[in-house]
Amino acid sequence: MAYEYYRQACKRLDVPFNRYDLWRKTAKALKLSSKAGQRLTWFIFYRTKAKHNASLTIRHFGLNRSVFYYWKARFNEANLRSLEDQSTAPASRRQKEITPLEEERAIALRKTHIHWGKMKLERLYQETYRKKLSSWQFQRTIQTYRLYPRPVKNARIQAKRQKAVKKKRITELKFKLT
Repeated sequence: MAYEYYRQACKRLDVPFNRYDLWRKTAKALKLSSKAGQRLTWFIFYRTKAKHNASLTIRHFGLNRSVFYYWKARFNEANLRSLEDQSTAPASRRQKEITPLEEERAIALRKTHIHWGKMKLERLYQETYRKKLSSWQFQRTIQTYRLYPRPVKNARIQAKRQKAVKKKRITELKFKLT
């Protein structure tokens, strides 16, 4: 069992076994995040003071019912890392769909027609090589290899766009009521 060594140590010291103190010590040893520690506090409260009353726990911590039950279903007392947030990144990312030969051809076309857009290059590629290459594949190639007509000017424009301030939305504005 998960608590066997702890129980034996408590017996030797004549200290009653406290599962919740063990959870806190384990969480500290595992260096759980503050959010995971907060969730652990919910379940300690739920099992002790609330006496397995979910409604009381939810009211006490100001939680949504669905949030509490989500974490209750995930909680595993033998593995406190189950209270940590899981990554929301996809398990497998989209693979590059353009072959090296197609990429080479796209670069050559872009270099010869530097001022043409991705849509026109797409049609030209299809006419020239009798194969379809989508406009977004051209766009990705252009961005990857920085195949722009005026690279210095383009770099300046890209920097400006990144520094641009987001628009203030009416819902975010602060105002005084008089």
